[in-house]
Amino acid sequence: MQQKNIKTIYLKYYGNKYITLPHWGAAMSATKFVTARNAATGELVTLPEVRAQFFKAAAQGPKAVKALRKAFKMACPHCDPHQNPAAIHFNFASEKPDGTLKTIAGQDIEGNCSNLRTNPKALHTKGCTAVVLSGSNGKVDESKGYRIHVNIGEIPERSPRNRRLIIRNGEGRIIILDPDLKTREPWELSKPDKIIPLLKSGQFARIHDSVAVYGSQKIAWDDFFVHRQTKDDPDLRMRGFMGRLLAGDHVPALIDLEFDARVSVCEKSNKNGKCREYKFPKVTGVIHPESGRKVTVIPRICVNNEYLFGEFTDIHRARGEMFLLTRDATIFKSSFARDTYIMYIDVADPAMITRANLRGITCEGRKNEAKRAEILAASPSAPAAK
Repeated sequence: MQQKNIKTIYLKYYGNKYITLPHWGAAMSATKFVTARNAATGELVTLPEVRAQFFKAAAQGPKAVKALRKAFKMACPHCDPHQNPAAIHFNFASEKPDGTLKTIAGQDIEGNCSNLRTNPKALHTKGCTAVVLSGSNGKVDESKGYRIHVNIGEIPERSPRNRRLIIRNGEGRIIILDPDLKTREPWELSKPDKIIPLLKSGQFARIHDSVAVYGSQKIAWDDFFVHRQTKDDPDLRMRGFMGRLLAGDHVPALIDLEFDARVSVCEKSNKNGKCREYKFPKVTGVIHPESGRKVTVIPRICVNNEYLFGEFTDIHRARGEMFLLTRDATIFKSSFARDTYIMYIDVADPAMITRANLRGITCEGRKNEAKRAEILAASPSAPAAK
């Protein structure tokens, strides 16, 4: 990291502990990425497709490369796209068109692979997590899924030490201890809408292979993203999530809530004042981890913020859909029916919900997947996508 023009700020970490972080406007020294944002369209682009386009241009000569750089502008995928995100460019490094690496100064030492990196003196927007997530933790494996850093509420204590997945150095940067996480590309998820660009990018294989990281917990993508899009068994992921809650495994989850005609609502009062409770269709066949019996679980969403009443009412009436990022799900036995449980999720923070249409998002992802395949197929001289 360049030391000039860098300030430090103090941020509350958890409890009464504080850490220092680089100023969000800091100029970072050549941070490398595997994913970037197309500055013109706002869509995410991957290193393999960018590499293919630049190697194709390189075969036509320096003027073609210069023209492509001028026309194809990229930005940091973690910066706020509505501000002035840090610019990113493609770097050929020592890579040849066939994917092999040139040796350095005639020696038997191979150079670096091509990469996406920040422009010299590029400034990241306020809150950009590239400041703390990027670093020299290891080379990113393009074939592996992302490591999705879930930042909701207080980060739990990570002890004993041998269970720690990540730590922070004196500057507040993330240091990866887990060998598997070291080679995964980072993605920050503090709000559910931040996952939508990733889903729209069409990197379905990588997303499916991704893991969510929260404290000392590493959660497989299929366990983290709970939705009803599975064809053969729509409740498969929800059933698994409920089973983990019954086992006492309270982990964060990104839940796709569908407000269909079966969802009912009633208004109640609790210690926080007025609340609205949405009752979703029951889920049957949940295996209780202790008894091994199949039980029924009734999901309920309790909206504890009157500011959100209008938002939920609109979605409910339109039979719409939303993504909910939560770590506050609880489950308890019903006193009215045998082998029946109630799953409660409290919602109070507007930042933890966003309107979504998973089918539409997936459809857009398929289009981008096809577009990427077309780009790679048109550049046979470029290295194959991993």
